Amino acid sequence: MKCPRCKNEVLKKARIHDLEVDYCSKCHGIWLDKDELDQICGNTNED
Repeated sequence: MKCPRCKNEVLKKARIHDLEVDYCSKCHGIWLDKDELDQICGNTNED
């Protein structure tokens, strides 16, 4: 996948704890898949 901001830079994978996220080595942006922000913040839909 290409960086939405830089347009030409290919995103790389990085592991943050138990999550794998995409990041751009040029602009240092991090892109998360669905629900990954909630997992990082500790928010879950479980009661």
